[in-house]
Amino acid sequence: MSGSEEPRYILGVDFGSTTLSVKIYDQNADLIAASTVKVPYVHPEPGAVEINPDAIWDLFIDAVNATFTKSDIPASKIEAFGFSCQRGTIVLWDKQTGEVCSNFISWQDRRCSKEVENYNKAWLLKTTNVLGSILYTFLRQAKFLVMKILKYQINQASMKLAWFLDSNPEIRQAAHDGSLLFGTLDTYIIWKLTKGRLHVSDASNASGTGMFDPYILQWSAIVPLLLNAPLCMFPSLCDTSGHICDIDEDIFGAKIPLTAVVADTQAGAFGQLSFEPGETSCTIGTGCFFTINIGTYAHASIHGVFPQVGWQMKEELTYLCEGNLGGVGPSLEWAQNMGFFDDVSDTSDIAQSVKDSDGVYFVPGFLGLPAPFQDPFACAGMIGINRSTTKAQIVRAILEGIGFMFYELYRVVIDETKMPFHSNIKVSGGVTNNDFLMKLISSLTGCVIEKTQEHDVSLLGAVYLAGLGAGIWKDKKELMKLDRPRSYFRPDLEMQVKYLSLHKTWQKAAKRCTGWYDKS
Repeated sequence: MSGSEEPRYILGVDFGSTTLSVKIYDQNADLIAASTVKVPYVHPEPGAVEINPDAIWDLFIDAVNATFTKSDIPASKIEAFGFSCQRGTIVLWDKQTGEVCSNFISWQDRRCSKEVENYNKAWLLKTTNVLGSILYTFLRQAKFLVMKILKYQINQASMKLAWFLDSNPEIRQAAHDGSLLFGTLDTYIIWKLTKGRLHVSDASNASGTGMFDPYILQWSAIVPLLLNAPLCMFPSLCDTSGHICDIDEDIFGAKIPLTAVVADTQAGAFGQLSFEPGETSCTIGTGCFFTINIGTYAHASIHGVFPQVGWQMKEELTYLCEGNLGGVGPSLEWAQNMGFFDDVSDTSDIAQSVKDSDGVYFVPGFLGLPAPFQDPFACAGMIGINRSTTKAQIVRAILEGIGFMFYELYRVVIDETKMPFHSNIKVSGGVTNNDFLMKLISSLTGCVIEKTQEHDVSLLGAVYLAGLGAGIWKDKKELMKLDRPRSYFRPDLEMQVKYLSLHKTWQKAAKRCTGWYDKS
């Protein structure tokens, strides 16, 4: 920044699955100040993962104010505000009083697993798939694609909503009466920031719910009907980037312009500057989210990796194809609680302290197994332990299991999109600090792994989108000049040959973990 150039400030917030982060950047994307707090989950019953709305709102306000204090920058100096948030986390509330019907139900909540099975097996869904296939075959209209490929997944907001309404018929009736509002985390926060004046979501967050039609860019008329969930409680849709609203000045003491709202995985891809079709990016933290930019084309899923709206702004629309694994963080947390290591940052060195895992295989199925297994009833598992197995070998097996599952996702995404892709994968997230795992992923996929030194790529993506929406940066070419330094991991041929062979045995272990919790 030149001495005569007046600084311009952007506020970024990321409601992640583990932490709530707040940062202020200037127009050079230099960090000015930051605050981070842990997301407070509650677990009222087995399988339940909830967040108290009042608690997360208070934490959000306190963290933003703390960041203003640290930076010595008043709210009135903020020209743009963007936030990213975890998807699939839902809540319903009274449109008049603002009273919530429950805690937020997290995307990690597993209580809807039976609903997933029942809805997927129901004749109504099968009829919808067949009818959609026939209509699309003859009419070739995009609106019939969602009928053709529709399949429910445990981490989708659709299934959380179905389970909640099935469990609370009086709330379903209130929703049909038009007295309730539905939203993911972004919708509720915007509603609070505008003191109830605005009930919106952007297409990136909406497309992660399982109730949005990515082919016609509207809430699906089919899915809510199948779930008996009235469309009248769904939010309106806004652009990902652009002037969305002004935050009520009573909240932070000034009318801060909200100029971006985006889902965390899509924000991560944008923060990695994955702007061109074929560019791949991956966030590995609590979950593992692997995405490929597929441009203006929304593919029809076969194996369960669905098209997502990456971002929508003015005339630009970008789609992503995404595969995800929710069991990364839980696997490492479980291993730490079991005493296999004291600090997760030590796991790379521990894994490399032994030559192999001595026939031990680990399946990271704490939240079920995603594509290609598509099994919400799968369990986590470890097989091949013998009397001489050491802690180090178990740690290595856990990291190998995560690497093998990543490879499964990679193969499905690449196969489904059937398009030329860049041979570099841009990665971010806390788990990418594990050198052993990065070397393993690089060798399995045959791709160069680019690890950014930026810790909060989703937040940075929200900041980039907010800055574009406010005119602080005029286009993505300016953002490319702000790219962060990266470190690289390249495929090792010897490691590749070894682990592609071991992967075949790991697949046998994974299959033994499928269907474990299915009581039907």
